[in-house]
Amino acid sequence: MLNDPDTTLAPWPGAVALSVQLDPITRILIRAPARPGPADGAVLQRAAAIVAGAGRGPEVRGALQVLLGLVHAHPACERLQILAARLVEVAELVEPGTQDREAVPARAWAGVHARFPEAVEPFRLVLRWTLRRQGREAAARLVRDRFPKAPATCPAMLLQAWGLEEIRAHAEADAAFERLIATHPRESTYVAFARALSKRGEIGRALRLLEDGIARFGSGGKLAAPHAAAAADCARLTAFCGHGAMPPPGRAADAVLAEIFARLAPTRRVPRRRRRVGRVMMITGSLGAGGAERQFALTARGLHAARVRAAPIAGSTIAGPIEVVVRSTGARIGGDFFAPGLRADGLAVEEYADFPVQDGDPARSVLVPFASMLDLLPVPMQEGTLRLADAIRRRRPHVVHLWQDGSILACGLAALAAGVPRIVLAVRSLPPVDRPERDRPEYAGLYRALLAAPGVRLTANSHAAARRYAAWLDLDPARVDVIYNGVDALPSEALPSEALPSDDVPAEAARAAAFFARTPHAGFTLGTVMRLDENKRPFLWLEAAARIRATAPDTRFIMVGDGPLREACEARAARLGLAGHVLFVGRSAHVGAWLARMDAFLLLSLVEGLPNVLVEAQHAGLPVVTTDAGGAAETIVPGRTGLLLPAGPDLTPEAVAETVLALRADAPRRAAMGGAARAWARETFSVAAMMERTVRSFLT
Repeated sequence: MLNDPDTTLAPWPGAVALSVQLDPITRILIRAPARPGPADGAVLQRAAAIVAGAGRGPEVRGALQVLLGLVHAHPACERLQILAARLVEVAELVEPGTQDREAVPARAWAGVHARFPEAVEPFRLVLRWTLRRQGREAAARLVRDRFPKAPATCPAMLLQAWGLEEIRAHAEADAAFERLIATHPRESTYVAFARALSKRGEIGRALRLLEDGIARFGSGGKLAAPHAAAAADCARLTAFCGHGAMPPPGRAADAVLAEIFARLAPTRRVPRRRRRVGRVMMITGSLGAGGAERQFALTARGLHAARVRAAPIAGSTIAGPIEVVVRSTGARIGGDFFAPGLRADGLAVEEYADFPVQDGDPARSVLVPFASMLDLLPVPMQEGTLRLADAIRRRRPHVVHLWQDGSILACGLAALAAGVPRIVLAVRSLPPVDRPERDRPEYAGLYRALLAAPGVRLTANSHAAARRYAAWLDLDPARVDVIYNGVDALPSEALPSEALPSDDVPAEAARAAAFFARTPHAGFTLGTVMRLDENKRPFLWLEAAARIRATAPDTRFIMVGDGPLREACEARAARLGLAGHVLFVGRSAHVGAWLARMDAFLLLSLVEGLPNVLVEAQHAGLPVVTTDAGGAAETIVPGRTGLLLPAGPDLTPEAVAETVLALRADAPRRAAMGGAARAWARETFSVAAMMERTVRSFLT
């Protein structure tokens, strides 16, 4: 069946050097007939119909089984395997003994790419999954490893160009496409490059490129349809701009948004001041185990509880109801982490990815005046607007509370078009312009247009983020409300190794028991709680740990958390001689207990909003050593409750080790800092204060 144990598969002849574990497609191929028949047009039509009719529910697995049967009968057909990989993605299969639903589709695409190394779509999806699971640097490294030198053949050059496009190395992708056109001029190459440009919003460049292709090849071939579509899009954009010229490259969405907002402006009124909060719709991308998602869930539960108990917040009645809407809880691993708690408290969790487009009635949609413009907007904005605008209008909320840049991009226009009186844009970190891997050219124009509308507020969870957003958008910083996270102390119950392990933590209990048995005489425990990804810099953390232990051999280390770099971190720890002295706990429901076993806490992020974990560590009486990243510095009183390191990429393990060793050597100072940290966390980051500031943002 599909859930056989994993086995390692060596790359097929001619494949790139990928380590591919068996996925459903590869398992089927191992049993394929020795003399398969060719996949004719009828087979491919049937396969396409299976994918089109599969939907997203339980029926997907049945459709996948039928499609895998076709793959088994025609194992040499690239198209069948690509279609099967698409269904594997939708099915979100779970491997036995793990919760990593992303592993199977990632392996499926890696397997198809290994078997068809010149096919574009599998390579792009391998990169997309690598970006999602391991970050941009890992994806860029994959492209570099795949093309250690400039390719010479047409298929390889096209593959490189699309790979660079997928990791958003746009200048390099442009150069690769241009080299391909210069050395292997084909209509299909012009079409591919134009498609990449259009997806970025560079529709004018795409049109000029297609015109060059038509001048070379004539107007009757593959270039005709994309040229006509690009010409129509450019004509619409030129009309929107109002001065007969195309918008600058990458600014097509700005022109469309400007026209939409100009038509909406006359209908927008300054909302009247109120003393009560009516229906609130809170919208975010997912409910994964992140700091922002935790604050989202905490806010929703606080508002709902106040409504149920008829308890005013900031002197205002919460009339409600409170509605929780996410794009999807199942689009990525752990995307439903906070959903059970919300449901247990009586809050429904809805997924707008499943809402009917235009509420199922396009003719009566609030979007009718903009129907001809929506397809020129970025895909996330199209989806959010088409699926939410009419649903919001029908429910008539008093407040739409949008969390994080992605949700603001996808859903801000929907809330405005629906006529919501109060729209609160809650940002949690640095603006997109400071994070190139997440930036999009339409962000700045969208934010400025939204904030120009009456009744729209911008909130941030740190003064650092507020200042950066204000500078980026040329706003008066006073227009950004700062709402510090509400962070309660975590329970410090016994560690799993110190009590009878429950059914859900036997592995954690066993690891803890073995670790403490190996390190019974440790004089100092340095710990952290973080996602193991590039932003948190776990490799730098481990390098510093190795230097700390070289000076103080009785030091042990605890890392709580999981992430795409988990295996690489364990390998790095082994190479550094730390294998027996650092415990990788993984994701844990006992974070408070782990904090209680630490003597100091170290976090080395490059980018932060306002990290909850630094407040939780101080609640536990731990002195904190952290980088001056985003709002991290605002979580401590430097020199009194913690110590501050520079945030930039030049921070060295030696500098980190020196700071921690100085703290280790001064036990009285650590004790004083721990006591001050408890008081500071309790006074500054209360949930009650967060809820009061949140409600005020709904009413002012």
